[in-house]
Amino acid sequence: MWLTSARPSEVVEAEWTEVDLNAAIWRIPAERMKKRQEYVIPLPTQALRLLHGMKTITGDKEHLFPHRDDHKKPMVTLHSGRC
Repeated sequence: MWLTSARPSEVVEAEWTEVDLNAAIWRIPAERMKKRQEYVIPLPTQALRLLHGMKTITGDKEHLFPHRDDHKKPMVTLHSGRC
């Protein structure tokens, strides 16, 4: 979150299909954005290093941060109340 300035819910719900590690870009689709416009985030070197590490852990799942019990869902944030 700190490396991208994205909202907590955008980070928690991030999907691997949105991230292009080769181009160092994260494209958040319009339907997930507050203003319903696609948001393109250039990824700094530090974020790329973290994402490459994450890829070995959750790269076979849909979400970067999958739910611990149901890997088809994103991790739950404390403020959202979503499961």
